[in-house]
Amino acid sequence: MRSWIVTLLVLVLFAPRAGADCMAARSFISPATGSTVPADPVLFAFVAWDRPMPGVKVTAGGQEVKAEITHLSSNPTFGSYRIEVDRDEPGDIEVVVSLEVEGSEAVYA
Repeated sequence: MRSWIVTLLVLVLFAPRAGADCMAARSFISPATGSTVPADPVLFAFVAWDRPMPGVKVTAGGQEVKAEITHLSSNPTFGSYRIEVDRDEPGDIEVVVSLEVEGSEAVYA
């Protein structure tokens, strides 16, 4: 009986702590910032469940470019959105997507 109590005490006192480094869901965009995209690119935004639908502003050479955002689906973790950019000409575009922080941005070439 004594050895059983000693074993239990050793296990309780010296057992490694179990834990997980869990984080809240974070919003992100695909393709990643800095990616090269074709004319009329389609981007995808995955937004944490507790965030509103993202705002999108696309510019090229200082001129605003038309972009359409469509809600695709939601689950208890993320909402997914399709962002269609209407730009036929080649060249750099800047896509500003407001997800978690006002003015968070991604630049595409």
